[in-house]
Amino acid sequence: MIVDSQGSRGPYNAAMMPFESEGGLETTELPVQRTDIPGTESRALATRLAAVESRNATALDPVPVFWERALGANLWDVDGNRYVDLTAAFGVANVGHAHPEGVRGLGLMIGVG
Repeated sequence: MIVDSQGSRGPYNAAMMPFESEGGLETTELPVQRTDIPGTESRALATRLAAVESRNATALDPVPVFWERALGANLWDVDGNRYVDLTAAFGVANVGHAHPEGVRGLGLMIGVG
């Protein structure tokens, strides 16, 4: 649910909040830190990546966070920490990660929907 600083929904309608109107998908959730950032899984993946990829192709200092999944405006890393994606590109900023209509449309375009 989209809320303002006083906890009010504000002047939004269902068309402006696709995740509420699409069958109960999650809405944006507050960040949750379960481990140090980056956590042990992200550090292990960075070590593995350093062994197989040119240091000229990927920046590993500081150790990056490795994303596991994304939905709406939230991202989860491989260590279970939840973030609000404030760096999203224009498409994600418009409809969110994994919006059902976008997923369905992409599936139709590539022949799996």
